[in-house]
Amino acid sequence: SSGINAEWPLRPGELIEILRTVTEGKIYVENERARVTRTLASIYEKDDEREKAAKVLQELQVETFGTMEKKEKVEFILEQMRLCFETKDYIRTQIISKKISTKYFEGEDTEELKLRYYRQMIDLNLHHKEYLAVSKNYFEIYKTPSVKDVEQKWKEALQRVVLYLILSEYNNEQSDMLARIKTDTNLSKLPYYQNVLTCFDTAELLNWSILKKVYSQHLKSKPGEPDSPLDKEENWDVLQMRVVEHN
Repeated sequence: SSGINAEWPLRPGELIEILRTVTEGKIYVENERARVTRTLASIYEKDDEREKAAKVLQELQVETFGTMEKKEKVEFILEQMRLCFETKDYIRTQIISKKISTKYFEGEDTEELKLRYYRQMIDLNLHHKEYLAVSKNYFEIYKTPSVKDVEQKWKEALQRVVLYLILSEYNNEQSDMLARIKTDTNLSKLPYYQNVLTCFDTAELLNWSILKKVYSQHLKSKPGEPDSPLDKEENWDVLQMRVVEHN
């Protein structure tokens, strides 16, 4: 085979471009064309041409393909989202994300893709500082059986549900979510998180300096733990605004 490769005039990317050109517009090979396009995108990405990879993958409207399995469609769309996000095309990432129906994740054998989807949505919502959306994304992760079955995993997810919830602007949706989370029996295993949530669920005035003093060491991440939003000083400023709103 080395003899053949030595005389082969085309690079893999060029060969795929030929295949893509030949198959363009032919519905009976749309799945195959999509797969070689995904290969091309990964070649571009390896060559550090991420924007080119994002552009070529975006051309595919896999959600309209009649014969492609749902799982493969979701994998494609997640890749489109990832590349758009990594090339800082946040608006397109948002548009593409709407092509995935979260009902799909209620089916069998979807957990891995569900977790990937919600982690990507967390990155996107954090970019837009949509803290209530982030809290809801973490709640979906928290409810996932493979997370629920491992104490360390569900604790990390539930901690973030609480923290992003108290960082969210007060409105009816935030209030409903707070009431819902407050009834979760697992919260009793996270006493500081349970208590801080209760602070925002009472009619009493909150004293900011006492609240910060009491919780600052407990709501930040410990060595070896994933980052907490309250590791960032700017988020304590946001929390102070929420205390003002509450009062």
